[in-house]
Amino acid sequence: MRPGRAPAKNALLFLLAASSFAACGAAAGGWQAGALGKIDSLDAELAERHTDLLSIRHKAVGMKERELRGAQRMVVRASFDVGSGAVKVTVAEVDLHQCINGHVNRVLFEKKENLLLAEDLERSVEASKGKEGAPDPEFSAKACAQLQQVVRELKRQAEEAGAVAFSGAATAAFRKASNGPSLLKQMEDEMGVRLRVISQEQEASLGWACVNDQFRDQGVGEIVVWDSGGGSFQVSGFEMGRHTSWLRDVGSASTLATLVRSVQGCSLADTASPNPVSVEQAQALARALKVQIGAPPGSLEMKLSAPGVRLYGIGGDTSIFALAAQTADHADISKASVLQAIEGLCGKTDDQLRRVEDVPGAQIQPHLVIPKLILLYAVLDLLGAPHVTYLPTNGLCGGILVTPDFWCD
Repeated sequence: MRPGRAPAKNALLFLLAASSFAACGAAAGGWQAGALGKIDSLDAELAERHTDLLSIRHKAVGMKERELRGAQRMVVRASFDVGSGAVKVTVAEVDLHQCINGHVNRVLFEKKENLLLAEDLERSVEASKGKEGAPDPEFSAKACAQLQQVVRELKRQAEEAGAVAFSGAATAAFRKASNGPSLLKQMEDEMGVRLRVISQEQEASLGWACVNDQFRDQGVGEIVVWDSGGGSFQVSGFEMGRHTSWLRDVGSASTLATLVRSVQGCSLADTASPNPVSVEQAQALARALKVQIGAPPGSLEMKLSAPGVRLYGIGGDTSIFALAAQTADHADISKASVLQAIEGLCGKTDDQLRRVEDVPGAQIQPHLVIPKLILLYAVLDLLGAPHVTYLPTNGLCGGILVTPDFWCD
């Protein structure tokens, strides 16, 4: 029996515990709600303005690229998404004459290699705690070597698939790692793959572009995109010609760290896996995450409550959305189905999780199963959305393919 179909004996208890904590937190923190609300409002406005400027710049760069290429219509690109939990590449034929920024005409090759860079960074931080003059967070030598090997091999396969241009983005883990930029520069010099560290606003924009390119016939005002990785998440909508985004530096790796350190009272450096996780520990993690994440922008909540608006969760086969969809046996993921999955998977060891039927995400990364599902539940609950629809994507590669900034100097 799948965990999503198991009787949720403690689901009501879990929901009531999380709701009671939220109510108590609201009463205790009422004195600072006004100030926090103002800060969130200003942050949202700044993010919207930044996204608007990015959109204008993308259009201008797209026009420049078409001028440089002249009559050329088709180009074969290899886009790389060096994420906090995996490295992805997509090789595609891009039609430069369709849409303002081009359109993916045909995908020729896709591949993903799991590489838990954000988790490596979290463990590096844990290992250096308490040391005098501890260095800034950085990737381990092992992780650096693995990344170089993966990118080199993916580029070779991309060339075999016909790619003539190579570019990509590095996300949350690289915004934190002190040796991230130099590592990317080294790979560009040695391999010819230009990789740049992007902001969360740019991540949100690329996630939006991934979905918008697939649903060009659907009104942009009817789509909200949620991208959640190892180091951060972004929820982005489009309204009145502007993007509204919710950006947080909370991902599956940081959620794992919160579970191990704050809930279980252990050291991440000495803990390979938090499993088995009890129901009580899952409840405590959900409460901690809600406080850590905070409330979304009111404009985004209002948008999600409007008729016809759909919330899409994007990612690959090890994303939080793929895991939840596997446990529920359905692409439409509700809070109830996530709670049911959590209840069915709590108390299991890594070996037991690997043997759960039809849930590849549990077989591949059993130590992240509970953190991922709790993170999904917490964000979905904070958004007030009834459900999220899983839309498989190869990371942000689809958005990178049609974003001129990556292809035109």
